[in-house]
Amino acid sequence: MAPLVHVWYTSSVKWVWRALSRAFYRFKHIFVCPAFMIRADYMTDLRRRRPLNRIWMYVGLLFVLVSLVPVVVHAVEPDNQETFPGMLNDGLWLSPPTVLGTLSERARVTVVSTSSGETHVVWEEGGRLYHTWRDVRRVWHSPRLVYYGTSPSLAVDPHGVVHMVFAQDVIGNFEIYHTVFNGTMWSLPTNVSHTRAHSYSPHIGVGPDGALHVVWTDRTGGQDRVYHAILQGQVWVDAPLPNAWGKSPTLEIDTRNVGHVIWQQRNIHGLWDVYHMSGISDVWQLPQNISDNSNANSVAPQAVVDREDWTHVVWLEDAATGPRLMYSVGRDQGWLWPQSLARGPVEDVSLSTSEQGMYIHVWWADTQGWWERWRASTAWRWSAPLQLAGFGVRHFSFIFSPHNGRRVDALWQVEGDDGQRMDLWYGEIRTPVVQRLYFAIMGLR
Repeated sequence: MAPLVHVWYTSSVKWVWRALSRAFYRFKHIFVCPAFMIRADYMTDLRRRRPLNRIWMYVGLLFVLVSLVPVVVHAVEPDNQETFPGMLNDGLWLSPPTVLGTLSERARVTVVSTSSGETHVVWEEGGRLYHTWRDVRRVWHSPRLVYYGTSPSLAVDPHGVVHMVFAQDVIGNFEIYHTVFNGTMWSLPTNVSHTRAHSYSPHIGVGPDGALHVVWTDRTGGQDRVYHAILQGQVWVDAPLPNAWGKSPTLEIDTRNVGHVIWQQRNIHGLWDVYHMSGISDVWQLPQNISDNSNANSVAPQAVVDREDWTHVVWLEDAATGPRLMYSVGRDQGWLWPQSLARGPVEDVSLSTSEQGMYIHVWWADTQGWWERWRASTAWRWSAPLQLAGFGVRHFSFIFSPHNGRRVDALWQVEGDDGQRMDLWYGEIRTPVVQRLYFAIMGLR
């Protein structure tokens, strides 16, 4: 196994940094921030002083740049360890990853975190929904079977209450149901859809005002159509979205309480495109084609909204080398032309924000390992691809959920050694921003 040198390296950085800090104390007007900014007025004044002062300043800046090298270039070198978590960079994790349970098959998993520090995980296995959670004491509760159903989706309201929607077959017709976790158990499900045909693939969102919204795909009318419902008092009011004929909808709500629905829909050429529609309550704008590719399928869209109310969308697009990762960003009715973030074959994409929506992160897997790119909400350039792990395991999938702080929940599934089971892992990962700027520069983490 390749040695991970970042542990002793970081300790050395911390010791040397403190020593140099004492030596540089007399230059207290110099302030090194994550953007490597130095006060211009002091720089001008420094040029009039002895050359030795400038030399000390350049030495300090050189040391900061050197301290970043092992973190920015590679997070971990691939190796041949038998245990999967050992293939990850320990410096990324706030605590050692743990196994939440063993599954009989690959499951659909969703996770949310509350402002009080609780983490809730729900997964679907064989038409059953299981729930486990970590309380504020950081103690994990045993997984429980909560309901029969499929396609779970979780959200947290401004009061820290956890909500879940899922699809369930009742007397031969799938309907969408909503339930609330009261701290010990889930409430009786309430029907959200009330349609005559199959309803599936729900996604729940909560606005800053606490309003609950749900979108799903419905077969009423004989073809897939996107429906939207809002909870008014104790009653769910639903209706189809205008001109939204497709499936796989996802919902995000910005700080203005404007809802953003993204889904995939066939174009006039019979291929899938990704569409966006925004609106408030029952007033919706016309849908926009944001993938706009008449030569390839664009599927599996995901979206997040940042603190500036920009909507970020990723999806997979067919290519000769396999599905490639595409991205676009827009606000109101204006969208940028799509750009490619990773060449194919790409799979298991996950999109998230961190630090109160200040940063956007995208993770994906390919034949070489597990990768990540990130960008600030106020910047237009993405970071270079960062390899977080190299692996040779099968059926690797993962999902990320933001704490809205300097950490992100990570869940992944790995096929067991016997090939007959799946292990579900959980870990708290440092955001790359913290890892590179705070951890590497200041030596505080």
